[in-house]
Amino acid sequence: MQFKTISIVEPELIALLNETAELGATKALVSIGAASRYITKQQAYKIVGSRRTVDRWIVAGALKVCHSKIDITELNAIAASANLATYVHTRKKNNEKADK
Repeated sequence: MQFKTISIVEPELIALLNETAELGATKALVSIGAASRYITKQQAYKIVGSRRTVDRWIVAGALKVCHSKIDITELNAIAASANLATYVHTRKKNNEKADK
């Protein structure tokens, strides 16, 4: 696997680190039994902030629903990776515009 170096500004780095810490904290709470591993779709909508986004991830097969429940660690991981992908894509488009 090759890694690509990207330039990232401080606010985006802070947001990425916060998402990473939140994902780690959620996994830790679930592993010690202090938090439930599975949540309802309603709770997922509230966490992500968008019903349409959660439903799109489900339809695309990225997020699985089992017995009307969603794995919160999976939800957080998908949300974090989607945020990073959006950031990289937006940054690339902005750089291309600046080069013109």
